[in-house]
Amino acid sequence: MADRKLTLKKVIFYILMFGLTFALCFIVLEYAFARFYYSDVLLISDTTLDPVTGWILKPGTYRAKPANTFRKHRVYINEFGLRNRDITGINTEGIERIIILGDSFTYGKACREENTFPVKLGKILNQDPAGRRY
Repeated sequence: MADRKLTLKKVIFYILMFGLTFALCFIVLEYAFARFYYSDVLLISDTTLDPVTGWILKPGTYRAKPANTFRKHRVYINEFGLRNRDITGINTEGIERIIILGDSFTYGKACREENTFPVKLGKILNQDPAGRRY
C-alpha cells in the first residue's frame, strides 16, 4: 500500500513538472515570437496635415521596428520633408542631384536607409566610368 502511494505521488509529481515545463516553454516562445512579429511601423506619427499639399512628412528622427525583425532602425526626415540626409542649398561642383518622389514604396519606412531603392540607385549611378557623381 505504501509502495502504491509513493508511485502515485511520483506520477503526480512528474505530470506537474511536465505541465509547468511545457507552460514555461510556451510563455518564453510566445514572448519571443511576439517580439519578432510585432511591428510599430504603422504606429509612428511621422506625417502632418498640410493645407496645400495634404499629408507631408514631419522632419525629425524616428525609430521603426518592421515585422519579422528583432531590431529597430532609424528613419530620418530632413527639413524638406524627404527621407535623406540634410541638404544644403549650395550645389557642390561636379555633383548632380536627383530627387526621387513617390509613394510609400519610395519612402520605405520599413526598410533601413541602405536598403531603399533611391540609395541603391545612387550607388549604381556613382559607378559611372566617366567619373560623374550623383
